[in-house]
Amino acid sequence: MKYLAYMLIVSLFLLTVGCDNKDSSSKSSEVNTTKTVKPKIYRFEISDIDKRRATISIEDGELNITKVKQSIVILNIFASWSPACRGLLAYLGDLQQSYSKDMFVVGVMVNSSMTDESLRAFMNRYKIKYFISNSSDNDKLASTLVKLLNIDSNYPIPLTVVFEDGLYVTHYIGATPIEMIRSDIEQLRRR
Repeated sequence: MKYLAYMLIVSLFLLTVGCDNKDSSSKSSEVNTTKTVKPKIYRFEISDIDKRRATISIEDGELNITKVKQSIVILNIFASWSPACRGLLAYLGDLQQSYSKDMFVVGVMVNSSMTDESLRAFMNRYKIKYFISNSSDNDKLASTLVKLLNIDSNYPIPLTVVFEDGLYVTHYIGATPIEMIRSDIEQLRRR
């Protein structure tokens, strides 16, 4: 019994002293190993049927589109074959026309390869009067947005993303009532 008591006392002593020595020696040898991580920058070249070009860049979640001065930007990811997408296109054109001082709409056509002439006929048919990108970067841009927004890659289209002063505000997946989008735009304009 005495032997067991001695072993217990010695074990506790070694644990206490061992922990103290380890803590004090590790404190004196600590080195600041903070690394600077460069932000991920995504760049996409887009162009429309009139060969107007712009660059969309996303850095640290902030969106910038060259040549766009409006504070509110709507990116509408759509496919020409989708009835839900076609239904939203003309309404976005109405919003663009109503709020042209404050808002800029960019249509990003995905999963489709149309010639500029076919796209022009499509735009005339659906009365689209805003920037529609017919660029090879469209699918990459859409995939990147989906990843950054943590949306499942099998998302329903259209995907409409709203930014203000380059910062993400909200997004709508699938068919969305235009009144909801208009209400959100009105709230942004009142800020």
